[in-house]
Amino acid sequence: MIFTNMRLSFLPFLASFMSSVCFGSAALLYQEHCAKCHGDNRLGKTAPPLTPEILKSKTDNELFKIIKNGLKPTPMPAFGNLTPSQIISLVKFIKTPVQNMTWNIKDIKTSRKHNIKPNTVKPFTKSIVNIMAVVEAGKNDVWIMNGLNIINKVKFGDIHGGLKFSQNGKYIYMPSRNGYIGRYNIQKGYLDYLARACIYQRNIGIVRDYILSACWLPQQIIIFSKSLKPIKVIPINGQISAIYGLYTKPEAIFGFMHKNTLGFLNVKSFKISYYKTDVPFEDFFIDPLEYDIVGSSFSHNLLEAFDIDKHKIVYKTHFSGMPHLASAAWWYKDGNFYFATPDIRKSVISIWRAYRWKKIREIPTKGPGFFVKTHPNTPYLWADEGSNTLLVINKNTFAPKHIRLVNKGWILHTQLSGDGKYAYVSDYTSKGKLFVLDSTTLKPIKIFKADKPLGKYNYVTYSNSRQAALLGEEVYLRYCWGCHHPTRTAFAPSFKYIYKHVPMSMIKAQILNPETTYKILGFKQNVMPKFHLTKYELRAILMFIRYSADKNFWSSQ
Repeated sequence: MIFTNMRLSFLPFLASFMSSVCFGSAALLYQEHCAKCHGDNRLGKTAPPLTPEILKSKTDNELFKIIKNGLKPTPMPAFGNLTPSQIISLVKFIKTPVQNMTWNIKDIKTSRKHNIKPNTVKPFTKSIVNIMAVVEAGKNDVWIMNGLNIINKVKFGDIHGGLKFSQNGKYIYMPSRNGYIGRYNIQKGYLDYLARACIYQRNIGIVRDYILSACWLPQQIIIFSKSLKPIKVIPINGQISAIYGLYTKPEAIFGFMHKNTLGFLNVKSFKISYYKTDVPFEDFFIDPLEYDIVGSSFSHNLLEAFDIDKHKIVYKTHFSGMPHLASAAWWYKDGNFYFATPDIRKSVISIWRAYRWKKIREIPTKGPGFFVKTHPNTPYLWADEGSNTLLVINKNTFAPKHIRLVNKGWILHTQLSGDGKYAYVSDYTSKGKLFVLDSTTLKPIKIFKADKPLGKYNYVTYSNSRQAALLGEEVYLRYCWGCHHPTRTAFAPSFKYIYKHVPMSMIKAQILNPETTYKILGFKQNVMPKFHLTKYELRAILMFIRYSADKNFWSSQ
């Protein structure tokens, strides 16, 4: 009886001892295989933090497979050399809590630095139309390219969520997973400001002159000035899927992982309004004309369009697969706006008609893809298909064409130059290449060696307002090109002249009712026909007129 009681009292101690031994062994495994990228304290380094808060959506089995097989298209390698029991112990270890995960405004202010690196390149004073920022993930470099030339390289690792250009085109904001934001000064040629927003950062958005950081650790949104001074820290209940700024309102919109909610943040009042959706908008975009948010969830086969002004769902449809909405490519043709989405689970490119919502076609691909891009000055949609080939699709006929760029490799993420003449395409391998192709003939013009080249970002093509202007260019070609030129006087005044001398409200009135407004504008007679534009066509053409006065939108200036 005494022995039995001793044995029973010893069991908790034995279990605790064995647990500590197992976790001690797992901790050693973690330090050997994981700490270099995920940090000694599991709070992230060049890869995301590994904590219960970050991993709660993943089952143990899913984490087992990620550790064993790796995770494309991220740098996460496969650890097939580990035994099943070792992987199981790692999964249990990374799901244990981590202490002291706070990051407040004092920490942010302390982290802020100025003039990170002295000027190492000649001042850049030309038009930034064809400035392209290229992420070389394998070397933690960002290339600054102008057309076909690399003019600078900047060290900045663990980039996630996309680089953002300031509205005036002077700066590129670089966000990292581990919470840092760097401001690259294009004219000066170096990082002039750096601040750490949090421990783990999802992405950044820009509204007017405010920079917004969406954070998972801690769960908060930080509002910065354009020089990365922290202005406000707003606690958030949930993991933000992404945050995007509007150009039509002083607001940003964010979705959540695992919550059927959209947040609208006013950057003037710092107030947030929340609205319900049927599914979490874990992947979503705001259409370039900023009428709707289109979102979907990784665990629900439902796509929804949410009206920004009416704050309600205006369209929903079921689908199979998982369209990658954040990389949708837009164009205009014959009175309709279209967008194309790749699918990360299904071997198709889906073609959708916007506003009068309908999926109109699925185009088979060799495999699931991540990105699709286009520009008014190329006749093609440019897509990857999980292989060594590039897929281009004719926007008029939808005829596909597969271009083999490498014998072995992974062709990924096309981006078009600001003027649409060049297509930049990555071979995402350690001994990879960056291809620059003619966007019309499809022939390679220049090839650069690169270690895992990935994202590419341009002032013209990577902004909702300028994307709206590109759509407006296509509307202009349908209705206006016979009389107006964007920057030079033709039969009628240039759009550039009109924008600088006529209020936008009057420009809008002249388009809608020229037979009434010509007298107000001082003309003796009206020679402009009345166009029955939809509200979508009207906003697009107005954005095109606005950007006709922006020298950074035109390579000819």
